[in-house]
Amino acid sequence: MKEYIPQIINKSPEQLEKAKFEIFLEFAFKKAVNNTDAQILITNKALYKWFYTQISLLEEEFVARIANQELRAKTDIQLLIEYHLTLRKVLKLYPNIILRDIRKSVNPYIGMKYRKFSLN
Repeated sequence: MKEYIPQIINKSPEQLEKAKFEIFLEFAFKKAVNNTDAQILITNKALYKWFYTQISLLEEEFVARIANQELRAKTDIQLLIEYHLTLRKVLKLYPNIILRDIRKSVNPYIGMKYRKFSLN
């Protein structure tokens, strides 16, 4: 399937990987609370694996739409735009458990409830 997409939209596999990585960076920065958090998210293997799994599913959706003749009459530019719009759907997803676990591994106090202490 991955070999099929570059032929459809007339881009090299390297260009497609670069576009996917740029979306990953955008994803990480959107989910981050600050620059340090963004760096932690970008370098996390679990988040990267989750992201590329989602991208693969979206690529399957794109190919299925072409197979169903939904996008067959589109020009190369229109197909490229559709491809990017399809991949950008990942930006709307929020892997809450993964992000929480990443942040807890860096700062174990995240998510803890604080108790009020009195000195009386």
